[in-house]
Amino acid sequence: MTVDLRQFRYFICVAEEGNFTRASARLKVAQPSLSRQVQQLERELGLRLLIRHPHGVTLSTAGAEFLADARAAVEAFDSAVRAARLAGAGKSGRLTVGFLVAAAMEFAPLVLKTFDRRFPEVDVEVREFDFNDTSAGLADGSTDVAFLRLPHGAAGLEHLVLAHEKLVAAMAVGHRLASNDEVSVDDLLNEPLIASPGGGPWRDFWMFNDRRDGADAVVGAEASSFESELQAAAAGRGISITTERARRFYYRPDLAFVDISDAPVSTIALAWRSDSTSPVLERFVSVAEDAAGHPVEDGHGPGAS
Repeated sequence: MTVDLRQFRYFICVAEEGNFTRASARLKVAQPSLSRQVQQLERELGLRLLIRHPHGVTLSTAGAEFLADARAAVEAFDSAVRAARLAGAGKSGRLTVGFLVAAAMEFAPLVLKTFDRRFPEVDVEVREFDFNDTSAGLADGSTDVAFLRLPHGAAGLEHLVLAHEKLVAAMAVGHRLASNDEVSVDDLLNEPLIASPGGGPWRDFWMFNDRRDGADAVVGAEASSFESELQAAAAGRGISITTERARRFYYRPDLAFVDISDAPVSTIALAWRSDSTSPVLERFVSVAEDAAGHPVEDGHGPGAS
């Protein structure tokens, strides 16, 4: 059987217009060609779909039944084409966005809201990660893109830098350094620090291991989340090296946040796997680039080690 979708469309139009002349005008197709295509459809199906009259056509019993199915077939095809085009253009599909709470609160809501408004057909899942996975799911492929802080220690990623911010030391209010306006990295090297689990570049950065000449840091406690890190610091178990945004978003009366005069800056970034070819991801990164073009002032969002 040789039947194509064009014949379905022609038949539907003739049935709706009840007249070959009006249908040919609506379709912008020559009437003889239209008539031949409908006749060919009837021959292929072995059915009489239309009853011809001098002034038009009416549907046969079989034609009335076939019309509903023909419309459903055309609508399904058109829907599939639309979906494919949207997916190919990065305007539909699925995206899993990971985030570290220490990196996402400032930029993630803005980017996610803007992306949802521009591309409502994309199904976005958002997943939170703690310091046990500082790549926020990118290392094992459980996320497509993530808001995180550098250095995360995962290989094969690309980044869009969103902001930089200074480091501060969060400590119990009774600590001997709590009343200082600022401290130096050297002031902190012999102090117990709150560390993230495991090792690698992330822990090295927040523990200032590049300033220790090979000596081990004093670990007062380990914490896998920012909230537990602050709890340990407030309990006097050690100092949390965090960022200045924490001063605003995580203020608490049992903690002092002291500037570190000579510490490196922390970098907030959007990251994704370098081998990704997803058009949806490209759209998401583009939205994030717009946000990064108008960065929020330092000190107006959360951040943590």
